[in-house]
Formats: sequence, C-alpha cells, structure tokens
Amino acid sequence: MRYSNTEKLSNYFDLFILFIELDIFIWVLFELSYVFRPIVYEVGRILVIIYILEIIVQFFFSPSPKAYLKKCWHLFVSAAVLFLLFNRISAVDTSHRFIFIYSKLFLVSVEFILFAKFLLQAKRIREIYKSFKVNPAQIIVLSFAGIILIGSFMLYLPYARNGEEDMRYIDALFTSTSAVTVTGLVVVDTGTAFSRVGQVFLILLIQTGGLG
Repeated sequence: MRYSNTEKLSNYFDLFILFIELDIFIWVLFELSYVFRPIVYEVGRILVIIYILEIIVQFFFSPSPKAYLKKCWHLFVSAAVLFLLFNRISAVDTSHRFIFIYSKLFLVSVEFILFAKFLLQAKRIREIYKSFKVNPAQIIVLSFAGIILIGSFMLYLPYARNGEEDMRYIDALFTSTSAVTVTGLVVVDTGTAFSRVGQVFLILLIQTGGLG
C-alpha cells in the first residue's frame, strides 16, 4: 500500500505527538509519588496547547470536514475538559491546606484522559505502524527495547524503590534489561533496593520478556 506525502506527514506528526504524550504520561506517574510542586500547573497548560495544535494540524490533513470531526472529536472533548480542570487547579492558592489533594486529583485526571486517548487511538497507531516497513527481526528487537525502556521507568518510580536506597536510573535500566532477557545479572540487591511494588514489576518484566 502506497502512502501520499500528506499521509506520511500526518503519520509522522501523530507519532511525534504520541511520543510527547507518552513522556508526559510517564512524568505524571513520577509526579504522583511526590508532594505538591507548582510545576503540575504546567502539565495542563502544555497538554491544552498540544491538543489545540493537533486540532489545527489535523484540519489541514483531513480530506473533508466529516472525516475531520470523526477523527478529532475526542480532541475537542479532551481539550475542553483539560481547560476546565486547569482553570480549577490554577485558581487554588498554593498555600491552601488541601492543595496536595487537589493536585493529585488533577494529575490522576490527566492520566485518565491520556490513557483514554491512547485507547481511542489504538486503530490509528496500528495504521501508523503499517505505514513503516519493518521486518520480523526488527519487530523482535523493537519489542524487547520497548519493554526494557518501559520497565526501567517503572522500576525507577519512587514507590517501586525503598526510600533508603539511592538508585541511579542506569541501575534501573540495567535491572530491567536483565529481567527482560532473563540473564540473572544484577547491579543492586533486588531484595532490599526495591519495594514490594518494584519486585512485582520485576516479576512482570521477567514473564513478559524472555519467559513470555
């Protein structure tokens, strides 16, 4: 199947936006483990800008208004909801006694919106995947690399580690690689460096990788 230049540009743009949103999704997971920080205000602002950018760009890529609305209706809904949530959280003073709770509710809402968008775009992600010529060997390598990268972020989450252990990201990356490839090599004591949640992540990585 041949793709026009417009379709290729649309695929690259959607893939670029997907990576940005995935980065934000992972960052919010980290942020949920910390006390309130004013930087959470930027999450809503950045996502609203991203959605508005998507709405504008997709208008030029869509062949007809009907196809445009069918493809982008969820962007309008997400942008509107995020805008309302952002206005609510930004109106709360940072010294408010319940700002911690409000900020966590806001971040959880952001995670839910992003996750819902990923699900709604599952078909679109498959279309983008089919537009790239990838052989079976590359699929295997990319699959392992993707699992290792996601696993390293999971193991580096604050609630996946014991508070007393000072771990570098490279240690989490090496541990994730070892778990996925089932080599048994370690750079930290997995019994003490990781919490129960982190140890569950390790088991899942072992099962998903070499054993799965």
